[in-house]
Amino acid sequence: MDTAPYGDPDTFIKLRDCSLPYWKIGRGPALVFVHGWPLDSRTWRASVAALKDSFTCHLIDLPRSGRSKWRDDTRIGVRAYGDILFEAVRQMDLDDRPFGLVGQNTGGSYARLAAARVPERITGLVLGNTEAPHRHSLFLRVLFLLGKAPGLETILRTTLRMRLGRSSLLLMAGRHREHLHGPFTDLFIRPLVEDRARLKGAADVLRAIRVTDFDILREAHGKIAAPVRLVWGPSDVWFTKRAAEHMLAEFA
Repeated sequence: MDTAPYGDPDTFIKLRDCSLPYWKIGRGPALVFVHGWPLDSRTWRASVAALKDSFTCHLIDLPRSGRSKWRDDTRIGVRAYGDILFEAVRQMDLDDRPFGLVGQNTGGSYARLAAARVPERITGLVLGNTEAPHRHSLFLRVLFLLGKAPGLETILRTTLRMRLGRSSLLLMAGRHREHLHGPFTDLFIRPLVEDRARLKGAADVLRAIRVTDFDILREAHGKIAAPVRLVWGPSDVWFTKRAAEHMLAEFA
């Protein structure tokens, strides 16, 4: 199992309150990939392997995840992470050219907020199982309520250590659950359980965000005129297909 599929970062993008590892892989038109919570850029390892001969893939780890470097006062929240992604894109090796955005989970939300800042440069937007404004599932609401519970880091660590706990937390896995107990655990779960800083970072994000914070996406949708493609797992209990269908009509 290759836990470092891209090797060491090409460089770090240095912002005023964080430093983000940056990889540029492949050749051809530019695609910027944005991972979700509580994962990192390795989410896209199979996509990058499949696309790198036709596209230049640009990847970062967002603050409080992966190899990113952050402080306790680093900006946090839905709008803040959208701003950070926008600032990071400005420092990527894109030569002011148009680019496509690919985002999953909370990364899809940050991608939309960044795209709304530079709609004239976006060639297309691909979103997978991500938040829909004003249409939040019961599971998502409960997750963000859990984020306000005392002892959140202990709760997360205990849950993630147990196989049954991981299965319960990852209800969307369905018939792919066996993969989550292999590569997914090695890449994402074990580092959270074993590294207190990473776990604290993930907990801080969950603690800082309210589910209604994603409602600002409706305004962003109206500013995005590029083609939008939604790629959805229809059995996902966190981000439902019905919510995605309603959301699609909001894009300009």
